[in-house]
Amino acid sequence: MQKPYTIEISYLENTIALLRKTSFPTSEIDTIRLDGYIKRLKENYSSLENADLKESLDEDEENLDYFEPFYKIIERVSKTKVKKGTISYTKILFSHDETLKLVEDFFKSQGHFYSSGYENFKKNIKNHLQFFKPNVNSDGEILFLKSINESFVSIPDYTNICKLCITVHELTHVIDAYHNPDFHYNLGIREIDALFMEMIAADYFSKMLNLKKDGNIRKLFLHNIIKSTIDSIQKKTKMLQIYRKHKNAPLESFIVNMELYGYTREQIEAYEKYNLVEDYYYVLPHFIAIELYFIYKNNKNKALLILEDIVNNGTDENICELLEKYNIKITKNAKKYSKALKHKLKKKK
Repeated sequence: MQKPYTIEISYLENTIALLRKTSFPTSEIDTIRLDGYIKRLKENYSSLENADLKESLDEDEENLDYFEPFYKIIERVSKTKVKKGTISYTKILFSHDETLKLVEDFFKSQGHFYSSGYENFKKNIKNHLQFFKPNVNSDGEILFLKSINESFVSIPDYTNICKLCITVHELTHVIDAYHNPDFHYNLGIREIDALFMEMIAADYFSKMLNLKKDGNIRKLFLHNIIKSTIDSIQKKTKMLQIYRKHKNAPLESFIVNMELYGYTREQIEAYEKYNLVEDYYYVLPHFIAIELYFIYKNNKNKALLILEDIVNNGTDENICELLEKYNIKITKNAKKYSKALKHKLKKKK
C-alpha cells in the first residue's frame, strides 16, 4: 500500500509556533517564509499579492549596475532561436513510492555526497514531502528553514518523465542544504546543482525507461524557458535604463512617458512581476550547469567533485573565482547544447 505523501497544515502551524519561541539568527525570516508557504498551500500554490510597482522598479534600478557584467554574458546567447512546437511526453504512471525508489537509485549512482543527503531526508520524510495535482501555479518547490534544519518539498504529480526530473531537482536542493545550509541562501548560485542534476536525470531516466526522446524534450523545454527569460531581461533592462532617468518623477508620469518608447502599463507590470534577482535566478546557474554537463559527459567524477566544491564553498560573491579555478567559462557550450538537443529530437521523429 502506498504511503500518504502530504504536508499537513497543522504540522506547519506547529512549526511556526516553535520558530517563534526560538532565537536562532534566521528564526524571524524563516517564520515569515513559512507563513508565506502556508498561505500558498492553502491557495493551491497561487502567488501572493504583487509588490508595489514603484518599489519594484526602484529595487531593480538599484541592482542594474550589479548585473551589468552578467547582462553582457547572456547577450552572447540571446540570439539562440527557441524551438517552437507542442510538447508531448510519453505517458508513464508511477506511484509515489516507485518514483522515490527510482530517484533514490539515481542519487546512489551519483556517489556518496548525493546518496547520503537523500538518506538523511528519507528518515524524516513524513510531513516534509507531498505530491500535488499539477496546476499553472507551481512546477515544484522547496522551502528550507535553516533555523531548524528542515526542508518542505512539493512535487507536481505528472504522468510523465517530468515527475521524476522535478523530484530530482527539488531533492537536490534538500541534499545541498544538508551538506551546507548556507548554500541555499546564495540566491544567485543555488540552482546550479539542481539544474545540473535535472539534466543528468533526464538522460538517466530516458535511457532506463527506454523513453527515446522524452529526456531531450524536457531539457529543451527548460532551455527554451531560460531563453524566454533572457528576452525578458533584455527588454526589462532597457526599460530600467529609461526609468533611471525619470525615477524621481511620479509613477504615472513615468508610465505615460514609457508609452512614447512603446511600453504599455501592462508590459511594465508584467516585467516587474519578478525582480531582476529572480530573473537571473535560473539563467546564470543554467549556463553554468551546461558547462558542468559537458564536463560530466567526459569525466563524471570531475564534474561531481566540482559540484561538491561549489555546494560546500560557493557563494554569490566567489562563484566567478571558483569557476576560474576549474577553467569554466559561462556560455562556452550554450549554443552547442541547444543545437545538440534540437538535432537529437529531429533524428528521432
